[in-house]
Amino acid sequence: MESICLKDFCPWNRWYQPCETRDEPQLDTDGTTQRRYWLQENYVLRIKCTLLLFWAPLNHLAKTAERVFRLFTAYHFTKVKLNKNTLDPKPYPLRSRIQKQASDLLKILVTPILVSALVLSALYGIINPKDGRKLYASTERLFFSKCKMKAIDPLSRKPALTAPCFQPEAKHHALGGDRRNGNNW
Repeated sequence: MESICLKDFCPWNRWYQPCETRDEPQLDTDGTTQRRYWLQENYVLRIKCTLLLFWAPLNHLAKTAERVFRLFTAYHFTKVKLNKNTLDPKPYPLRSRIQKQASDLLKILVTPILVSALVLSALYGIINPKDGRKLYASTERLFFSKCKMKAIDPLSRKPALTAPCFQPEAKHHALGGDRRNGNNW
């Protein structure tokens, strides 16, 4: 995942489209940061932002409910880690357990800020699609890479970004669409 800078949150950007290539997807270049994003039609970006407007709060609500459950059941204090080869219990120090419990509490407290930022950037994406996509991607990178707050991937049920195709130099779509076509899902 790429680094994040203040310019990533600029609400108005100039976009450049380079020459077409056959094997790679077409890319939009952001004039502010020089990062390259998949070229997607504005109407597709608007539809994706509308769906993210509803998906992001539900997704993070589910993850928050799991964290609350872990806090109330003292999950990290009752959990036993096993060695993969021998299935013998391996040490899980009290300090690590407390850190995991505190991390869950902090993530619960930060989730409303994250969801608000994602919803506002999705709303902005409906009005100004390319800049809204950039804001949504930057918000995800900020919270998910720095704070390690992951959402749930609907296909694999593993932690993942909610809109991987919005990221600069994207590698895949959330629902596994053709990587050479930015308008896929």
